[in-house]
Amino acid sequence: MPSSADAWSLWTDRFSEFLDAQAADADAAHDRAHVERVVTTARQLADAEGAQMDVVVPAAWLHDCVVLPKDHPDRAQASQRAAEAARAFLEGEGYPEQWIPDIEHAIAAHSYSGDVVPETTEAKVVQDAELDHVYAKLLRLPDTMQTKAGRTAAQKRAGFVRSYLNQLASELDSV
Repeated sequence: MPSSADAWSLWTDRFSEFLDAQAADADAAHDRAHVERVVTTARQLADAEGAQMDVVVPAAWLHDCVVLPKDHPDRAQASQRAAEAARAFLEGEGYPEQWIPDIEHAIAAHSYSGDVVPETTEAKVVQDAELDHVYAKLLRLPDTMQTKAGRTAAQKRAGFVRSYLNQLASELDSV
């Protein structure tokens, strides 16, 4: 697998091109910046947990390669569809077969709404790395409140989230 920086760079380019081809389906919560945050966090968590980078990195890059709108009847299947699309892509690109089943599992298990329990360290790492979604949704919450009191309460809570995110960003920058 990509043991050298050059090999990882080549695979990163391939992942990026694949995601660009899927970009028409992406929404703001699943944009490139989100994917890059997940990849960065996943690498850090994988290093700390001793997880296999050959699984974690592709799974982090490809975890949202299929995005279904919130109101789509098959929304709960998005992670499974992404896992299947990632498998087909990786097989087509010649990624080492030994890692593909674990990558597929990590992608299928990354979303809490998919009801797939992460069974490997790598799948657990990818799921944990995806947590920026929680914060992004909480930050938009004040705009959805129907009352002034509700907006005020939500703005206060969003302030706490922003403080946390600022602290997290400074920690990630120092790594």
